[in-house]
Amino acid sequence: MSERDGEPRGPDTSAHNLGDHPAYDFAAIEAKWQRAWADSEAFAPTEHGGKFYVVPMFPYPSGKLHVGHVRAYGIGDVVARYKRRRGFAVLHVMGWDAFGLPAENEAVRRNVHPRESTRRNIKVMKEQLVRAGIGYDWSRELSTSDEDFDRWNQWLFLQLYRHGLAYRAAAPVNWCPSCGTSLADEQVIDGRCERCDTSVTVRPLEQWFFRVTAYADRLADDLDGLSGWPSNVVTAQRNWIGRQTGPDGRVTLHIRDWLISRQRYWGSPIPIIHCPACGLVPVPENQLPVRLPEVTDFRPDGSGRSPLARIPGFIRTTCPRCGGLAKREADTMDTFVSSSWYYLRYLSPSYPDGLVERRGADRWMPIDLYIGGPEHTTVHLVYTRFITKVLQDLGQIGLGEPVTRLFTQGMLTRNGRKMSKSKGNAVALDDMVAKYGADTVRVYVFSLAPLEKDVEWTGRGVEGAHRFLRRVHRLAVAAAIDEPKLGSPMNPVMAANLARLAATTIAGVTADIEGLHFNTAISALMSFSAAISRVPAGVPGRREAVEVLLSLLAPLAPHLAEEAWQILGKRRSIHAEPWPTSKMWTVPLESTAGAAYSGDVRPGRQVTIAVEIDGRVRDRITLESDAAEEEVVATALQRPKVKDALGRRPVSRIIYVPGRLVNLVPG
Repeated sequence: MSERDGEPRGPDTSAHNLGDHPAYDFAAIEAKWQRAWADSEAFAPTEHGGKFYVVPMFPYPSGKLHVGHVRAYGIGDVVARYKRRRGFAVLHVMGWDAFGLPAENEAVRRNVHPRESTRRNIKVMKEQLVRAGIGYDWSRELSTSDEDFDRWNQWLFLQLYRHGLAYRAAAPVNWCPSCGTSLADEQVIDGRCERCDTSVTVRPLEQWFFRVTAYADRLADDLDGLSGWPSNVVTAQRNWIGRQTGPDGRVTLHIRDWLISRQRYWGSPIPIIHCPACGLVPVPENQLPVRLPEVTDFRPDGSGRSPLARIPGFIRTTCPRCGGLAKREADTMDTFVSSSWYYLRYLSPSYPDGLVERRGADRWMPIDLYIGGPEHTTVHLVYTRFITKVLQDLGQIGLGEPVTRLFTQGMLTRNGRKMSKSKGNAVALDDMVAKYGADTVRVYVFSLAPLEKDVEWTGRGVEGAHRFLRRVHRLAVAAAIDEPKLGSPMNPVMAANLARLAATTIAGVTADIEGLHFNTAISALMSFSAAISRVPAGVPGRREAVEVLLSLLAPLAPHLAEEAWQILGKRRSIHAEPWPTSKMWTVPLESTAGAAYSGDVRPGRQVTIAVEIDGRVRDRITLESDAAEEEVVATALQRPKVKDALGRRPVSRIIYVPGRLVNLVPG
């Protein structure tokens, strides 16, 4: 049974056996629930509910993950967990962009065959993603170097060729002497190879191109309908296409046809045969895929030819038309070809009769949330939109735009540069998870800054995130034995204010997750947990407030929330519970009789209000107990300590607990 069916998973924990939970043992908790989720196939989509398709841009399997990848892949996990609890059938998937220069260069560096290097890296990276608590439907996992995937990649090339959209031509091309291959214009940054930073030269070569310019008008016109895309990405694509009309009516374009040839071994073979009598002849579809030969020497030799050209057993063949001696095409396809349609193969990964089963495409497309780095705003996304339109014209799918909502996350930097193993400034994910746990790393990374902004990694604040989760664990343990004590004159006041704060927090965190504002969601949850901690045991509603806290925290810190939910005696997974709504916790203002959370706030009394920023109390101010929120905030903002803590950051959100706390959330 899966968690979606609400069955108990993992060892049962009685709420009365609290001696089994003396401390927050994150390593044991996270391993326990990762096993339980895998055993229950917790992340497979349900058959009911409206669909929600979440796709992260899949990674090159060229090395271990670092903490920056928690941002890249954790965003989709949070949204997927949240949407399931809103009743959606969620498809959240992962695969591997396994062919191409990154994987091959890694193999060259390690002096192993790229097939073996890629296989090892996929295994390691998959284990890391699981340890980070990121839940995918692994039954749909794909790799572009798999024979089945490559068959349909080559089939796609043949469709473009037969419709005049793939052609071979002599042209001056960008040449990287270090990588030993030609590069598309988009892969040259300031005259240097984007992969190895070597100066690029120009060389005349016979190359294969896709005729992207034939779709330039549709690519430009359809940008107007991408309301779920960041405006800067739409502008970048419009500029990249660069359609302009001159005085005489002549249309010019900035975009050029897509150079797909690569003079490298580790790639998808171009399924064309060169026949002296017949010319260029497509490989028959029933002979696909053309397989890469097993070789020991796959490195480029500096000649400008693909390593496949020096392997007679691969090159020599017969013409499918005339039966005469012929040669295979030696170039392989750029990895951007595979990445332009992979999202469709997830929908029917074992379908034997086509690139995608139409029924699956009609159910799941378009992608509801596509997540990736800002470096892909032009090249990858333009090519993906182009191939989608081609497949629509071929009748393979029923739409011309692949993505409803696009989110480009900012980068984690260190020492002023993008975090990368090749630059020697990466912070190992495994080390951080071993020291603090996956949930702490997730909460810390998400809380650093708005997700679309670049942010410098310092490591300061990790301990604070860990203390927050320990506090949540303690609250759950205490709530499991908490018995409401009725009759105290303060209890109705505190209960009413706690309920009102719960309602406010539910509304705020829900809006934050919908808007991908995880940093403000975490700040609100920290404030809520601190407020619960100040409520004495036995106050009615305290246990329920802890349940709300756990429920809202679950997408962000899934292991701890699952464990704490079980500590409270819950039999069903917290990730299968409906998402809380603020209406459940609405308390009429008159029920508080003017009382504040801290007790009596009758006019004329003085109260001390804590000012919290980034999850820490930075100052305290004393005001009349009935001071309006605007006065409290204005006073707080004038305090030197508050100004220092905010720096130049604007306040994007304010959380006010009357008479007790004002939390200023920086943008």
